[in-house]
Amino acid sequence: MSDKSKNIQLTVNKVKFTIYGHDRDWCTTPIDFKAAGSDTGVRYALHSLCKKGMIRRLAKGLYDYPIIDDDLGMMPPDLDKVAKALARKNKTRIQPSGAYAANLIGLSEQVPAKIVFVTDGYSNKLKIGNRELLFKKASPKTMVLAGTKAGLVVSGLKHIGQKYITPQMEHPLTRHLKKLPDKDIKKIHQHAPAWIRNLVDKLQAHIKRILIIGDVHGHLDQLVKIIKKDSCDFVLQTGDFGIYLPTSNLSAIPAHRRDDLGNFNDYFESKRRLPVPTYFCKGNHEDFEFLESYDSQKQIIPNLYYVPNGEVLNIQGINVGFLGGNFSAKWFDKPVPKYCQNQKIRGYIRKEEIEKLKQYKGKIDILITHEPSTCLNFSASKKYGCEVLDDLIKEINPKYVFSGHIHKYAEGVNGETQCVSLGAINYQGTSVYKLSIEQNSV
Repeated sequence: MSDKSKNIQLTVNKVKFTIYGHDRDWCTTPIDFKAAGSDTGVRYALHSLCKKGMIRRLAKGLYDYPIIDDDLGMMPPDLDKVAKALARKNKTRIQPSGAYAANLIGLSEQVPAKIVFVTDGYSNKLKIGNRELLFKKASPKTMVLAGTKAGLVVSGLKHIGQKYITPQMEHPLTRHLKKLPDKDIKKIHQHAPAWIRNLVDKLQAHIKRILIIGDVHGHLDQLVKIIKKDSCDFVLQTGDFGIYLPTSNLSAIPAHRRDDLGNFNDYFESKRRLPVPTYFCKGNHEDFEFLESYDSQKQIIPNLYYVPNGEVLNIQGINVGFLGGNFSAKWFDKPVPKYCQNQKIRGYIRKEEIEKLKQYKGKIDILITHEPSTCLNFSASKKYGCEVLDDLIKEINPKYVFSGHIHKYAEGVNGETQCVSLGAINYQGTSVYKLSIEQNSV
């Protein structure tokens, strides 16, 4: 094989592996393969792969890696991805516009035959199958939000018009807004017309941004840094908060961990305030005697609330259930013995606490536990979780369940419920989950 043939085959392989590195329905142009070889070599490679049926030619210099359905065969291309491929090629910015933008954010169910994008490049149109892509040159003022989620919201709302926004449109719009990061909400306030800003503010009032945090182990300075970094309405914490005073019974803590109890006592003595209301269930390492002197209405320090097992609180329009501690088959059906000084026994889950949650008459949106469900997919071979919790989740059917205890991040599904285990903030691993949720809508 000549050197020229070797170079061409090398380019073909590089192009092929670049394509394999993307999901099917990826759209591309030769500019995406600059590192694979010369322009001539890349065009030859795309032509060759197109002949073999790996990719599909949509127009001159435009290809996609098509989805193949077992029954329907090759699926139509995603026109949004087609437009983005052309924008990369032409080094322009684009923004969905008109009826297409309204459809993308759920304000209209109609999928238009003509897909319109505004652009800072030249106006152009392209026919793909029986649908048409239109690029309309727009002013710098129109393009200020181009390529952002904020721009999509503003564009869709402008198409509908202030007079034609109905109450039925507000729910899908709220669902879209809760996915937007704070920076995009700020962009809407900076650049959108007043009526759009007012509408977004109205709908935002029904969205609660919650931080769910894993085991704290008394490291309150670290907790405060996390809360201040991410703005939220309130915090939910999954137990092992680390409630220990100098006089506490430490029998529930392994000896090797008693030298690192954190700084809860400093906050308690000085009554230091947490940045936002923070609610936690018990873990298996706490001063349970101390916690039993508090209820969910009595602050331990400003903005810190302990919630006993089996209680459901309505927190800013979200119903949250709490079930702390860990499971022991021996103690599940037994009450805590009178005058019990054994901290482990006081930290176990009781059957009556689970029954209390089952008897709750309303809808529980979020369940906070310390012990995890068995549905979580931990990477370790060891099996974690409690089947008693699995049964509870199936019966009360919350939208979310968050747990700690294992100090590892994992996700799983129990029926319709999304379950998440969080790590500990003083260890490596993901210990924070950001959740945006509509009031009483789950």
